Amino acid sequence: MKRKLIYIACFLLFGIGVGFVSVWFDNNTDTIFFLNIPGTIIGDGIYSGAIKLLGDSSSSQAHYTIAWIFRTPQVYVLASGIFWGLLGVIFAFFVKLRVMLWIVGIYVLLTAIITAINYIF
Repeated sequence: MKRKLIYIACFLLFGIGVGFVSVWFDNNTDTIFFLNIPGTIIGDGIYSGAIKLLGDSSSSQAHYTIAWIFRTPQVYVLASGIFWGLLGVIFAFFVKLRVMLWIVGIYVLLTAIITAINYIF
């Protein structure tokens, strides 16, 4: 059980860290941070949903009608932490360590290749 908690904590810390990097990366470039594609997409969905459900979507300044945590770029850290933390829970309880390492390794390798291709071309 202790090992599973360590896996979950590592995924959660990764999610929060990559969320902060995504915020920094988003402010300095026009492309998204490829290592956090799920967090970015989910964050955009949370932001849009918050404006529709909690804010005033007819306002010209709709961004300022929702709570601070649901605004961009803060929502990317929240969404990344939730996504990667839940993925850590799923992996810890339903996937063997060896398979989990393969999945994570392939994901990181593919995002590195996509990032290299994006900067070369």
